[in-house]
Amino acid sequence: MNTFKIFSAVCLMAFSSSYAQKNAIVAHRGAWKKNHLPENSIASLRHAIDLKLPGSEFDVWRTADDSLVINHDAHYNKMLIEETNYADLIKFKLSNGEKLPTLHEYISEGMRNNKHTLLVCEIKPSEISKERGQKRCSSSRNH
Repeated sequence: MNTFKIFSAVCLMAFSSSYAQKNAIVAHRGAWKKNHLPENSIASLRHAIDLKLPGSEFDVWRTADDSLVINHDAHYNKMLIEETNYADLIKFKLSNGEKLPTLHEYISEGMRNNKHTLLVCEIKPSEISKERGQKRCSSSRNH
């Protein structure tokens, strides 16, 4: 009986360690925390790429004038992104001085000198209407 318990424990440890090695680390909103970078910024994406992480997740919202921007929350600087034009949003800089990135800028940066880090896109659902959310999804496919 003791031999079975020992064998089971060894098998469990071997399985756990081999399984853990297959788990990929994906930067959530870029690699921002350690260096105090703004979440979902170009700088946090670039840091994830420099670390050669397997992936970097980011969030997409549609502005009132149909620009696609990268931000986690529905609000940016107390403004509802979906009800605000892009020109008004970029009047307020991120904490590192960057402007709120567009989807095009973010993907362009994600493709520059990057052979390791996949971009993981989360398209945020519209808080205004179902039709607006469907429009965002169809526009994202074109980028």
